[in-house]
Amino acid sequence: MGASFGFVSCIFFEQKFLSHPFAQYANIAITPIFVGLAMGAVGAWRLKRGRQLVSLDKFFYGYAFALAFAITRYAATGVG
Repeated sequence: MGASFGFVSCIFFEQKFLSHPFAQYANIAITPIFVGLAMGAVGAWRLKRGRQLVSLDKFFYGYAFALAFAITRYAATGVG
């Protein structure tokens, strides 16, 4: 799903969001960790309130989604 959304985002935003190569690599390495932590926190919040969890409410699934999204955008907008 992350790769699909990453590809679709390239249709609407063709340019790179980060132009410096180091920033692009840092985005691929760091952003999925923060997204995973945020989604884990949302999952804990939902569980605390007795709501049903979805897959993205867990760290791993949020991390995998964001990683696939970032790698797809990186590859589709041109490496380097």
